[in-house]
Amino acid sequence: MTRLFLSLYVFITITLILLSAVLNYFFFSNNEDEQPQQYLVNTLTVLHEQSKLDQEQLDQIGLTWRITDIGNIPWSEADQVSLAAKQAVLLYDSQSNAQMYLLINEETLFEIDLPSTVSQQDSFYWYSASFFVLLALGTAIWIWPLWRDLQLLKSAAKQTNLSQKFEPIALESHSLVYPVGLALDELNAKVRELIKTQMELTGSVAHEFRTPLSRLKFALEAASIDDQAALTAINQDILELETLMHEMLSYTSLENQQPELNISQIPLLSLCQQRIDVCAPEKKFNITLSGENLIVLGDEHFIERAFDNLFQNALCHTKSKIVVHIEQKKSQIILSIDDDGSGIDAAHTQRIFEPFFRPDHGRTRNRGGAGLGLAIVKRIALWHNAKCWTQASPFGGARFCIAFALTSK
Repeated sequence: MTRLFLSLYVFITITLILLSAVLNYFFFSNNEDEQPQQYLVNTLTVLHEQSKLDQEQLDQIGLTWRITDIGNIPWSEADQVSLAAKQAVLLYDSQSNAQMYLLINEETLFEIDLPSTVSQQDSFYWYSASFFVLLALGTAIWIWPLWRDLQLLKSAAKQTNLSQKFEPIALESHSLVYPVGLALDELNAKVRELIKTQMELTGSVAHEFRTPLSRLKFALEAASIDDQAALTAINQDILELETLMHEMLSYTSLENQQPELNISQIPLLSLCQQRIDVCAPEKKFNITLSGENLIVLGDEHFIERAFDNLFQNALCHTKSKIVVHIEQKKSQIILSIDDDGSGIDAAHTQRIFEPFFRPDHGRTRNRGGAGLGLAIVKRIALWHNAKCWTQASPFGGARFCIAFALTSK
């Protein structure tokens, strides 16, 4: 940052000095050649004092002149004294045009139109305009490389993906933000290492659970336990641990890297009907599927998985019915799943798709699940440039939605 500050300070200082010197030279030089009007007045006054100024000479110079009566103009005492001393008197009209008056005799005088020149005020306006335009241009030239490098930093930060090989930010060593790029590279490497360690730990713990769980299941099968209620409870706990282990492994693999998607056209209504038949073959609840058989682009395996997770979530928390609906709104195809369960508090709707997040009531652990199903849905939606959210259902429970980009059939 010291380098950036010094560069800006030196740039502003040098620019102000150069602009002031150059513009002052062009606009406010006191050379006689840059004040032709005053030079002309002085020359004509000298010729008049020497009695060498006549009509023919004025015509040769190319000036517009007239002979006018001295009484046509109400002269001040100072002007009368100047005229009598053969000095020039300058008067200005409403358009700031100058006329020069020289006394010929007691009754007449020369009225000479002087060429117009740029006034000091006009020069100041041009000076100010030139100064600020050149300053803005110089500032833009100085800022352009900085803006380009900052855009590169922004792009690199957005494109960071754990599934890709780490590449340092490509900044030139002379760039003003080169130290910032190095710091971001170090931060990126540390974050990747931390996340990698966390994922490896999660996966290792989940894998290590398999052996003791298998032994415990085998021991229960071999043991003679008369209390069937206790045996059932133990088996249920083991099943829950196995489910948690599998979901942790699944989520870790999905979070670690984005798989290669096999994109195809999927008739969404048909897919939903097929998955409903698989997930709820016994039809314990009133399940309704409605809408058009719209086409979405996506990986069928992951679209099925996202629907299964949302549908299983509805099965766990509904009281009597589930409504699956597909509709087109503007440029989106929206899949919504409603249930009539206890619903989700508005305060929790922003966090419901976070890993392991559980609301305080209604959707508790005794309803099953490990708290990763909705996080997996969000991850799959991101891969397909889709959006997922939850809101209150008109049936009193929760509504979960996924919005896909519209495509033609």
